Amino acid sequence: MKFNILFYAGLLFFTINTNAQKINHNLYINDGIDFLSNKESHYTSNLRSGIGYNILIGYERKGGKSINRISLFFLQTKTGKGNLSGSNILHSELKYEHLWKITKKEIYLGAYINIGGLINLRTGYWTKGTKISYAIWSSLGISTQFQKQLIIKKLNINWINKFSFPIVSYLIRPSYAFAYTDNYLYSNVFQRGEKEPANKIITGGKIVSWDKFLKFRYQTEITMPTNNKKWEFGVNYIFDFIQTREIKPMIQTSHQINLITRFTL
Repeated sequence: MKFNILFYAGLLFFTINTNAQKINHNLYINDGIDFLSNKESHYTSNLRSGIGYNILIGYERKGGKSINRISLFFLQTKTGKGNLSGSNILHSELKYEHLWKITKKEIYLGAYINIGGLINLRTGYWTKGTKISYAIWSSLGISTQFQKQLIIKKLNINWINKFSFPIVSYLIRPSYAFAYTDNYLYSNVFQRGEKEPANKIITGGKIVSWDKFLKFRYQTEITMPTNNKKWEFGVNYIFDFIQTREIKPMIQTSHQINLITRFTL
């Protein structure tokens, strides 16, 4: 599978051993509400909005010179107006990041590799046609992080900003008015009732650059340590933007507000 090759090649590159350094191991959970707008051109030319929930579970290994981070994200939102034009949006992503400290201050620059998917299920009284659309991707991209310690009324506050976007991706999208990919149709092997169509979908993607598939993500967060130094709590705001550029493109914006729970091992 092409996107598996991208994933394992990137993972091998990022896990090169670094110099010995003091290491902190952190587990964290972000969970909260999501304000989402989606336009799937396979269905409509209008943006459909809704409110849902999201959760992210992660592990971070931070030393004096680098950060390694792996996270699993899931989002579910219902958009549209009930039975008239509703959709159920499911979005999940597995992401690995490796960041290097580039200045004496807490400024990091690095790269990430991910595997993600977005499924749009129509639930309302739409016109005839397929009731599912999707985007599946594996990307190699750039990540940054800036951290600053703030002292407000004798309270120590950690303020962190994160930003990431893809450089090259393996993208799988359905063909126009059909649930399978363009490459699957071109192969002239489609048979209704086929037992293993998933293999044809996975191998039917395309390698594209950021101008054809863009997933821009910005996050700002503040956390405060407790009397027990192993625990930190805080809040964050995330802006997530996804866009594909094709005959029938998809665009989605997501505003997430979450509570943060962080535990140092």
